[in-house]
Amino acid sequence: MVTAETSREISFANTEREFSFADREPTREFSFANRKPKFCLFIAAIILLPGLIFILVWFTLHPFQPHYSLEKFYVPALDKDSDDIRIMNPTTISFQLRFWHGNRHKSIYYDDLNITLSYHRNSSSLPIGNVSIPEFHQRYLQIKHRDETVQTFGVPWEDARMEVSNGKTALFRVDLDTKIRYKNGLWKAGRHELKLGTDVHVNDHGTMKNSLRLSDATVHVNCIHLSIVALSVFILPMLL
Repeated sequence: MVTAETSREISFANTEREFSFADREPTREFSFANRKPKFCLFIAAIILLPGLIFILVWFTLHPFQPHYSLEKFYVPALDKDSDDIRIMNPTTISFQLRFWHGNRHKSIYYDDLNITLSYHRNSSSLPIGNVSIPEFHQRYLQIKHRDETVQTFGVPWEDARMEVSNGKTALFRVDLDTKIRYKNGLWKAGRHELKLGTDVHVNDHGTMKNSLRLSDATVHVNCIHLSIVALSVFILPMLL
């Protein structure tokens, strides 16, 4: 027989069970809310990790641009202090190139280097000579120099002497064209073209004032910047 006291106990038990269910529901929602940021960070890490690996590999394998410079450039025909009668009808220009390779554990193989000299007058360029430097190998952290003399032709010497005699400078140009490939350990990369050049202002001593760096006119896209931008586009919306 169900007494009044038993009925009260059953009613109290049911009420306690309802409160228990009601108390558990907010706890479940709070737990999910705590896990959501961690889930987003986990997804972001999955997307970010390949990008970071790519950047590290790129820095490891991609070589830095070597430094190429013109150290000496001498035009005896324009040297007012020279008393050598042979320079009255000069036919040569001498120069020195410097190759500095600062990449660690990477060496460079150069194909034949084609050097072209030109004289600039009235906004026009006149080729006046060329020479070929034989191929060579440059080890890492090594400096090499190449001294060459070019047999010139068609140089308007009277015009050039007039320029320097007036306190101005005669404008020449040196252009370099070759192909190089890098070696990292036992692995050799493919050849890629290298075109460099610089303008040379020659004074009345037949020389230039300072050494000049040969610059590359080719426009390069920075892969690191592109990678960072691409990663930002994918990751930032997830973190916001």
